[in-house]
Amino acid sequence: LKPFLFAQALDLGLNTATILEDIERTYASPRGIYSPVNFNRKSYGPVSMRNALGNSLNQTAVSLLNTIGYSSFYETLRSLDLINFPQRGPEHYGLGMVIGNPEVTLVQLASAYASLARGGLFLPAKYFINDKSQKGKRVFSEEASYIITDMLSDSSARTLTFGDFFNQKLPFKVALKTGTSTNFRDGWIVGYTPKYTVAIWVGNFNGQPTGGLSGAQAAGPILVDILNELYPNGFSSSFPRPDRVISTEVCSHSGMR
Repeated sequence: LKPFLFAQALDLGLNTATILEDIERTYASPRGIYSPVNFNRKSYGPVSMRNALGNSLNQTAVSLLNTIGYSSFYETLRSLDLINFPQRGPEHYGLGMVIGNPEVTLVQLASAYASLARGGLFLPAKYFINDKSQKGKRVFSEEASYIITDMLSDSSARTLTFGDFFNQKLPFKVALKTGTSTNFRDGWIVGYTPKYTVAIWVGNFNGQPTGGLSGAQAAGPILVDILNELYPNGFSSSFPRPDRVISTEVCSHSGMR
């Protein structure tokens, strides 16, 4: 769920070069003491927002959520139809909300990511071609959605955690995000292009842990196969860049111009 928090942060005024902290910290929460760690158990100190999202750093995401406020992010998730138990308020999920505490289905996750591919416009999933009942609602700006897509498709922003795993297997750039639940019970990956959003879950139907398989290891190769099937001649089209999105050179250490 990290990309949705980062999209919210962009709409609040942060940018891809904003320096965030990636350190081990302990937080006091309504459900007790909370001490998040990164998937690889490493800490990277000051990191840019781009690298924090691309490498899926848990510590940075929780720190950012602590700054923005989990009640605000809860409303964003509700706008994306990702809150299935409204009787469980933001205090129930706490700061772990950004790294997977809310219970979501694969279809819901695909619909939420499709909103980023659609420029921030959310539409619930439809199962019948003639279903015209639902109207879209804007959750993120076109600019924030484009920038998140650019971050998720930046192969250089994934190297700390994923190395060259996807770069070797995909002959084209694609926006993608992986996820792995506690004890390797669930492996997730979502990838999207201007035309398709593909979401994959790998796990056991009885909820038992897998054999230590992460989302990248288990679901990643399936996504690669599907995308290569959808684009047998390669993928060359790109998302239209909003006029208000600009590029500028920044210092790699400070994030400033």
